[in-house]
This record gives sequence, structure tokens and C-alpha cells, in this order.
Amino acid sequence: MHRTLEHFDLQKLAAILGISLSDLLDLSNSAPKQYYEKTLVKHDKVRVIEIPSADLKGKQRILLRRVLSDLPVNPRLYGCPGTSIKDAVADHIRKPVVITLDIKDFFPSVQSHQIRNVLRRRKASAEVTETLVRLTTYKNHLPHGSPTSPCIARLILNPLATNLERLLKSIHPDAMFSIYVDDITISGPEGIVRAIPTIKGIVKRLGFVINHKKLRVMRQNQEQESLSIRLNNRIEPTSSYLRRLEATKEHFPSNHPKVRGMKAFMDFLFRIES
Repeated sequence: MHRTLEHFDLQKLAAILGISLSDLLDLSNSAPKQYYEKTLVKHDKVRVIEIPSADLKGKQRILLRRVLSDLPVNPRLYGCPGTSIKDAVADHIRKPVVITLDIKDFFPSVQSHQIRNVLRRRKASAEVTETLVRLTTYKNHLPHGSPTSPCIARLILNPLATNLERLLKSIHPDAMFSIYVDDITISGPEGIVRAIPTIKGIVKRLGFVINHKKLRVMRQNQEQESLSIRLNNRIEPTSSYLRRLEATKEHFPSNHPKVRGMKAFMDFLFRIES
């Protein structure tokens, strides 16, 4: 595991990517222009996905696997290879209260200078930092569609995890939290509800804002859910997901990709990991 980036130089970075140093410099110069935008409408919400070219995406996947995912972060941060949404919610099952919070417009809010600061704190040299920033950003922010973005999100939100851990330990030993990319889940006894204003303040100090429309406080007499997973008794699909599945099956044949995809998610939730 790479604990820091202090031993990386551009030559080593090029070797990891399997290209020459001159090709690395050319790629870093052209990378911010190698994206196309795709508009997705989901549940009446419009989201712009910024997708890198096939070549850039391939290099980003190597960076993710061999550089970024090795950098240590708080174990309550999820979203990189080797983690899953099931891992992220496992500690929130059968809790008196589950709270979910979402950081508003998170990816566009993560600016290049924040990524630059994170990499320098991980002891990357100035030239390696600038190259990595150019290889992983688009229009001066973290692109929603790049394979490296969720892992960079973990690095950006590591201070939030540290602060949340300290706060919740001061409230109750059973209070737990997890962060999956930009989705925050907190669970524990009733007293954790009082921590919401403090949590909002912590997020604000880090330069972000909680999406108030998505803040939910769920008690045991309600359906408790996070990341489309019901948590009241065990990991299982939410009632809203089951309704969407039935509606999808009414509109499409059983072999349609949408139906198959939704069924695959169900299989994933119920699969017992070895």
C-alpha cells in the first residue's frame, strides 16, 4: 500500500500508466478536454454526467487501481474498489434511529484546488500533483462520470469522517456512521438526532452544504433505508424499489436489460458473501 505519494515522480507515474513521459505530459495537457456530457433524467431529476474518453478512462482506471485506492482513509469511507453499498450499511441494521444526509451538488462542488491541497497533504510533489489534478478533473471540478472521482471523494471527505467519528463517540458508543461517496448514514440511539445541527456545521466548515430536501430521520416504526437498502431487520430491498421493479416488469419483457439489472441488484442484496 502507498501510504503517501512522496516517492512518486512523473517518470514513475508514466511507468505505472504504461506510457512514456512525453505521452504522459501530452495526456495531462489534453485530459480536461477529453470529456463529453450526457444528460440523464431519473425520477424527474436531471443530472449531467461528464464522461471521459475511452483512452483517458482507461488511464484513470489504472490510477485508481494502482495509486489512489492505496492511499489510506478512515475505514468508514466507502466507494472505492473492494467496498460496496452493503458494506456501507451493514452497521446500521436494527438501530433505533437511522439518519441519512446527502451533500448538495457534491461533485461539482469539489474544486481543483481542494484536490490539489489533498494531494499535497499526501506528500505529492508539485509536478505530480498538477498532473494528477489534470488527469482527474473537468472544468475545474470533480467529474461525475470518471472512475477516479469516487476515490478522490473519499480523500476529500476524510476530514469529515474524522470529525464525525469524534462527535458520535462523544454521544454514545453505539452511534455509527458511514459515508458512501457523498451519502452519509448515521445510526444509533435517539440522542443522535440532536447532533444534526453540529453535523451540518462540520460539513459547512469543509466547504459543502447538506441537501435539506434529502435529510431523513427514520425510527424503527418507519421503513429505515439507505442507498436503496431497507435496514429495519436485515439487508433487503426497500418497498419503493420493489414497486419500481413491479412497474418495470409490467412495461418490459423479463429479458429486458432494465428488468435484468433490477433483478441483479436484488440478487446482490440477498447474496451471502463468503
